[in-house]
Amino acid sequence: MTRRAFYLLAAGLCALGYAWVAFSGAVSEAGSPCLFRWLTGVPCPACGSTRALRVLLQGDVTQAFLINPNGIVLAVLLVGVPVGLLADAVRRRASLYALFCRIDTTLRRRMWFVAGAVLVLLNWIWNIYKGI
Repeated sequence: MTRRAFYLLAAGLCALGYAWVAFSGAVSEAGSPCLFRWLTGVPCPACGSTRALRVLLQGDVTQAFLINPNGIVLAVLLVGVPVGLLADAVRRRASLYALFCRIDTTLRRRMWFVAGAVLVLLNWIWNIYKGI
């Protein structure tokens, strides 16, 4: 991925993330859409992430983690990526892009890919067990 494409994608995804958080605040818990759950009746690995993010914003880290650890990851990304974008724009550097490239290279290694897949699977099993 080119540097320009990365920065455009990162900015766009952050904007969508903030829009989703704003939209989901206006939607009730029961009305939060999950296409996977609607089609299969089974919660997806990300089900509960928005609720976890909202709980985290209220300061309850433990409850947010129990709802779905993805909410904490989302919070870090929704804060860290815009800060990185702004810092790179001000300093005229590509530090965030360099970090992305290092992470991408690491995650392409089979061991890390399998570890990530196992974590997603365990989180999915946890979501199903909790009956989200």
